[in-house]
Amino acid sequence: KLPVTVVQDFPEEGQAFKMSLGTKNDAFAGIDLTQVVFDASLFTGLKMSKNAKELAALREAMTREELIYNIGNAFYDIIYTQALLESNITTLSIMDSIYRKTELQVAQQVVREIDLNRMRVNISNLKVENEKTTAVVEQQMNYLKVLMGMPLTYDFRLSSGEELLHPTLHEANDTQTALNDMIELRILDKAKHGNLLEINQLKNAYLPSLSFVASTGYTFQSDKLNFGKSDLWSNGVYVGVRLSVPIFDGAQNHHKIRQAQSRLKKAEEEIKQTQQNLLSSHQNALAQLRVGYKAVNVQKDNLEVAEKIPARNCS
Repeated sequence: KLPVTVVQDFPEEGQAFKMSLGTKNDAFAGIDLTQVVFDASLFTGLKMSKNAKELAALREAMTREELIYNIGNAFYDIIYTQALLESNITTLSIMDSIYRKTELQVAQQVVREIDLNRMRVNISNLKVENEKTTAVVEQQMNYLKVLMGMPLTYDFRLSSGEELLHPTLHEANDTQTALNDMIELRILDKAKHGNLLEINQLKNAYLPSLSFVASTGYTFQSDKLNFGKSDLWSNGVYVGVRLSVPIFDGAQNHHKIRQAQSRLKKAEEEIKQTQQNLLSSHQNALAQLRVGYKAVNVQKDNLEVAEKIPARNCS
């Protein structure tokens, strides 16, 4: 049903004339084109997209580094536990041999039976300890399989290969530069840069934008659905530019900028805190390395002295 249009003072003054305009059936088919010429907010959004892609790549690299570290750490934990288990097995074999000799000495009343009982208790405790260590090795192997994406039913053995090298103490001359290059801080810096881009994008929303527009299409108008008649179709084309000037948004954008600035301050404080934590961890690890380095040297000297003792006794 077509709408009615009222024409006042027609055909005479004080009278109104009603009429229906248009056709009952309308159809339109066409193409609209819009090309942004200038939009500071949109261009900043493209930079934000690139920054987000780089941030995702850094997080992927950090996940890869953490996985490599965890696998290496699990490997050396297993090597250490296996070496401890082998040492305990050797000690248990020696204690069993001594225990059998002590039994003969007790029978000959050379040694007290209480000493034999103490050895029995120590041997029992060492056997229990070996069982616990064996269980720990199995747990560590399962954890390593999970990290490496292997089925838990897959069976393999680890070997340290060549003898582990004697540690050498190295101290970085420029610790701060090394810490700033760590991937954790690089991720936080990228996140901070993203906050800065977000603030710029919100501020650019106050700037006008300019776009090129074009449209073309065909319009059908008729009281009957006779799409085949060419004289019922008409073509229209227009081209131009559209300038959009923001005037008032109810201070909504202003509050968004304040929130983004708050997130930026939080990111800056997080960077400072992370730097302090990394520096503290670095210094603690360096101190532990010094202690471990000295301990290895002491044990090496003790081993050399122990190897010379039998030769002196023989001479």
